[in-house]
Amino acid sequence: MDFILKEADAEGNGLINASELGTALSVWKQYNDNHQYVEAVFEEYDTDKSGKLDIEEFTHLLITLNDGRDVSIADVEEVMQKVTTALTAC
Repeated sequence: MDFILKEADAEGNGLINASELGTALSVWKQYNDNHQYVEAVFEEYDTDKSGKLDIEEFTHLLITLNDGRDVSIADVEEVMQKVTTALTAC
């Protein structure tokens, strides 16, 4: 599970040391606790079944998470940028 190593390996040496182990375990637990929910939500909002959420699909997801209240395009773009930046950093 490369994503755990990428998230937890603060030193960037490809290893998990004792101080990084807590992060690794937290990431693993969060993944195990949530991956089925995340996959179900993705399936629901990937309406064109492309395997990716476009900006319109992602906007609908954020509106749902925002209790049905509109979300500005600026907010959607900011969230998308943060996700992209976080994934690029991994």
